[in-house]
Amino acid sequence: MRRGFLFLISATLLWSGNYVAGRVLARQMDPLELNAIRWTISAVLLWGILRAGGKTLRWRSHWAVYFLLGLLGMVLFSSLTYLGLARLPAVQAGLISGLNPVMIVLLSLWLLKETPDRSTWAGVLLAVLGVVILVETKRANWSAHLITGDVLLVLAAWAWAFYTVVGKRVAGDPLELTTGAAVMSVIPNWLLSWVGSSPSGGHLSAVGWGALIYVSTGPSVVAYWLWNLGVRRVGASRSAPTMNLLPLWTVVLGVGLLHEQLALNQIIGGVIVLAGAWLSGRPRPSAMGLAH
Repeated sequence: MRRGFLFLISATLLWSGNYVAGRVLARQMDPLELNAIRWTISAVLLWGILRAGGKTLRWRSHWAVYFLLGLLGMVLFSSLTYLGLARLPAVQAGLISGLNPVMIVLLSLWLLKETPDRSTWAGVLLAVLGVVILVETKRANWSAHLITGDVLLVLAAWAWAFYTVVGKRVAGDPLELTTGAAVMSVIPNWLLSWVGSSPSGGHLSAVGWGALIYVSTGPSVVAYWLWNLGVRRVGASRSAPTMNLLPLWTVVLGVGLLHEQLALNQIIGGVIVLAGAWLSGRPRPSAMGLAH
């Protein structure tokens, strides 16, 4: 049991590192190009792992599911996250990611017809209040505020929620679904990069190359493997609350490695968001966890 929780905690640590590495890379390369490269490498690695396990992708019957999951998780969620990190410190982005479980609960209530209880609604309201406190609101020009990293990260949370809820409704092996989604995301990601990328004019430093290798392997492959090992040992319902560690790890890494600072509104808002996520997500297990 203890080893299972260690696997789960390690997975959330690796996922939180994606925000820190993404912040480093946002200063050295275009976010859309980064996302295309990341998921191309990850797709190859996941395909190799799938084949090594004697499994294969069911293209004929599942191509549409793979495409939808890839579009939601590996294209929209990841692209919006990296675009947000180009405008926002990793600490702020990680705290906003605490909204992800709340979005999943709201979509589950709507699409899966799940019945909410009082603690669920209390958690949702708390999380919304926390985000209002967390997000900067002192800008005089509201039209400029619409394209800030805060808004992009909130949109990313919605994309992740759709990805997760769709995954809940699809029966199948998680590794197969994730691999299929990653493979199907490669072409859309490169098309998006070709259309939307702006020339960075720079080159990757040694730290940048390390960060690129990390985001393509740690959060996408290793964390996924650790998470599933932990779920098998601990159970889905006991595993779900550990996802709330992700924002906390991001704060620790952002402050420790990037020397970012926490403002008072970030501390207060982050605590409220996490409390809301814990209340709303407590009775509901998480189904998928890869595209961080």
